[in-house]
Amino acid sequence: MTEKLSISLVTPAYNSVETIERTIQSVLGQNYPNLEYIIIDGNSNDGTADIIRQYESQLSYWVSEPDTGMYDALIKGFSHSTGEIMGWINSDDKHTAWTLKVANRIFQEFPEIEWITSVNPAIWNAEGHIVDVMKLPGFNKESFLRGENSSASLFRIEQIQQESTFWRRSLWERAGSKMDTSLKLAGDFELWARFFQYAELIGVKNVIAGIYLHTNQMTNRFLEKRIAEEKQVIAQYGGHLHTSWSAYLRKHIAPLVPDKLAAKIGLKYPTKFVSYNDAENKWELETSYF
Repeated sequence: MTEKLSISLVTPAYNSVETIERTIQSVLGQNYPNLEYIIIDGNSNDGTADIIRQYESQLSYWVSEPDTGMYDALIKGFSHSTGEIMGWINSDDKHTAWTLKVANRIFQEFPEIEWITSVNPAIWNAEGHIVDVMKLPGFNKESFLRGENSSASLFRIEQIQQESTFWRRSLWERAGSKMDTSLKLAGDFELWARFFQYAELIGVKNVIAGIYLHTNQMTNRFLEKRIAEEKQVIAQYGGHLHTSWSAYLRKHIAPLVPDKLAAKIGLKYPTKFVSYNDAENKWELETSYF
C-alpha cells in the first residue's frame, strides 16, 4: 500500500514556549509525505511565535494573532485545511513516531470507518518519555451520553483524547464544519457529541499519541467549569448522567452478566475497535462489550 491519504493537522497555541517545540517536532519528525500542518497562535507574548517561525518552511500555514480561545483558533486552522483526514494536537501534547502512518492505514483499509481514537492513549513526562499507557474498554454513543467519558459522571471511563483522535473530512462536513466557541473548555466534548450523531467511534488498540501532564493545564485549573459545560452538552444531545444506582450497577453488576444479555438490558454497551494482526500484517475490526 503506497498511497498516503492527505492529513490535515492543526495545533492551537498560546504562550506555549516551554512545550510547543516538542509538539511540533513530534509531528514533523514523522516525515509523513502528505501532511498539511497548520499552527494558529493566539498572539503569544512569551516567544512561542519565535519557535513556530523556525519551522515555517515545513508548515502549510501559520499565524500569530488575537483570537477568542482555543476553539476559535481551531476553526481558523481547519478553514485553511484541505486534507481527507483531520485532527488536532494541542501545543503541550505529543505524537508517537508512527501516529500518522497508523491513522492513514486504518482509514485506507476500512473505508466505512469515519472516526477513530486510541484506547491506549499515553502519558508523557517532562522529559518526553512515556510513563503510563491507559487501557480503555472502548467507546459508544449511549455510554458517552450517560457521561462515561466526562469528569461529571459517577461512573467514568476516560475522556476522548483529542491528540489521539482523527476523522474523515466528510464527517466534519456532515457535522457542520464548526466548533462551538460559546464553550471555553468542552468544545472538543461537544464536537464528539456531534460526531456521535453521524458515526460510531472506533477504538484503536495502539498507542497513537499522548498527553503531557502538568499542573498548569486548563482542564486541571478550571475543572468545575469544564464539568458544567460537559453537563450542558450531554443535556443538549438528549443524554443524562448516571444516578448512584445506575453507576453501582455498571460498576458491580455488569461485570457479572453475559455480554449480550447485559447489553440488552442496558448494563453494557457494544463497541468496535481495530487491532493489528502481526502474523497477517493487517488491521482487523472487532466488536466487544464494556
